[in-house]
Amino acid sequence: MSYRCQICNAKVPLKKKVIRLITDKRVKFYPYRPKANPGYQTKNGQVLRPLRKSKKKSDRTDDPGGKGWEMVGELCVCEACSKVANSESIL
Repeated sequence: MSYRCQICNAKVPLKKKVIRLITDKRVKFYPYRPKANPGYQTKNGQVLRPLRKSKKKSDRTDDPGGKGWEMVGELCVCEACSKVANSESIL
């Protein structure tokens, strides 16, 4: 499927991958969730998931939460505009 570049309005030919340029992002905080992940917890701290055929109920482990990034705005651009934007960091 072809698309138009959102910076120069050029039509990108078929079978070219879409290049998404991130324009805005914000900090996202994820809360602590007790007993959110199914699986067995080992002594090393790794979480091993039980086999699907197993009918035993597994212990649920906690999700610690944390901080990450959430993408707010993005543009679909052509390869030429992507190179210019990355070299000049116009966005």
